Amino acid sequence: MRRLTGGKLGRLTGRLVIEGLLLGGAGLILSQLAVKILIGRSLVDPLPLALTPAAIMRSVREGFAYFDLRSPLLHILYAVLLGTAASWLVVRRGGTAEQARQTARIALGLGILVVAVQQVDAVVVAFYYGLSAFVSLSISAYAADWVARQLLRRQATALSQPGKDE
Repeated sequence: MRRLTGGKLGRLTGRLVIEGLLLGGAGLILSQLAVKILIGRSLVDPLPLALTPAAIMRSVREGFAYFDLRSPLLHILYAVLLGTAASWLVVRRGGTAEQARQTARIALGLGILVVAVQQVDAVVVAFYYGLSAFVSLSISAYAADWVARQLLRRQATALSQPGKDE
């Protein structure tokens, strides 16, 4: 099994999975509260990312009066914030940028899975959910990686300057 996965299962520890699931659960709760406030799609729903190119093409033909940029931007913001939270959690506990990426993917993947189970009713919809989920997970992992590297660099700089706090 390890040979088939390229050894990635060995690096995925129980702590990362638990942190990702807890962060994903908290994100789902906050997303449901935001739906009640913002009135619209769930922030976890990645489908607007896949629908944006078609909406742009239709808007070019018919005008931009009905173009909805809010849904994809809110989802991207949610994915970036979840990646940021994952990297903060992981780096705070002494983890690496790779562990932050994995935690972010687990957290966002949990939410996407819950929304997909509720919303997918056809093979075409499942295809679009898969496509948009891949993009969304990539965005979240990139954000987690970038923030974790910045936090780790800041920690290394603070540790290399011992007289600064005195």
